[in-house]
Amino acid sequence: MNAVRKPKIMSADDAVSLVKSGMTIALGNLSSEPLALTAALWERAGELRDVTLVSGMMLTGYPFLQGSGADAFKLRTWFMPGTLLGGKAKDLKADFLPLTWAQTIRYLDAQAFDVVLMQVSPADRNGYHSFGINTSQMRAMIRGAGMVVAQVNEAMPRTMGDSLVHASD
Repeated sequence: MNAVRKPKIMSADDAVSLVKSGMTIALGNLSSEPLALTAALWERAGELRDVTLVSGMMLTGYPFLQGSGADAFKLRTWFMPGTLLGGKAKDLKADFLPLTWAQTIRYLDAQAFDVVLMQVSPADRNGYHSFGINTSQMRAMIRGAGMVVAQVNEAMPRTMGDSLVHASD
């Protein structure tokens, strides 16, 4: 029987201080991007090197691939947005994974991420958070994660199906 872990509650800055150089980080994307966590991570660009970020389309854009972020972060993505296809695309540290949606989920499910940064709804009375509007990718991302850091968003809706994760996870 697995021991139940008590979740740690901390600031976004403290949470991303757990990210170290050389790690592979999976990020919630689109409307599930954990904005406070990604902003805090981008602020650490000057301290980090060779951090691989695995994600789809980022709502905040891709500022982390330029300036000091160019040495800190590399993006591995299955979504090649126009912001990466501009004139400087050849200089960006980004790998495009030409995957169908089903292949993307299998790819994520087969990875061992050091850290997953995600966004969830508030916990219910039993301690379960919902992945909300991004149920397809998050389960695959956290399955093999060494650590999961979740930003609780009061506005994230609870959804049905295989969308729950316990606070202890």
